[in-house]
Amino acid sequence: MRQLSNDKKREQTFWDHFALECMSWLRELDFFLMEVSLMKTRLSHLVDAATERSMINKAEEFVIRLMDYEERIRQIYNEIKSHESKGGNGPVIKQSDANKYKIMEDHAHLRTAMADMSSIFLELRIRFNQWMEDEMREI
Repeated sequence: MRQLSNDKKREQTFWDHFALECMSWLRELDFFLMEVSLMKTRLSHLVDAATERSMINKAEEFVIRLMDYEERIRQIYNEIKSHESKGGNGPVIKQSDANKYKIMEDHAHLRTAMADMSSIFLELRIRFNQWMEDEMREI
């Protein structure tokens, strides 16, 4: 009887961790969306002051990259929301072992996708800030 209680606690801990990680990912994606919006605003200010066509072309390239990234953020956001609903919130959900395995596989996939999104964001932001710094020196 005591073993059954420990198994339930362990499973509840798993689902609690599952829900917290999903919530953390969603918050991180919200942050990325806010940062992308800020970068697009900064680009629009730079383009308004730009006189050289090469600067405008580079700004357009960044806008396209930011829009692509923003679209990917929204896709992953929706995947996480769907995934989160499969795990449920609150009390332990009775699920078959096969279903739990599928949920864990999906969770691992999303964990990798989030690591990729963080890496892409960091690279994009570094390149963007470096380019903005270079362009501001020329203005």
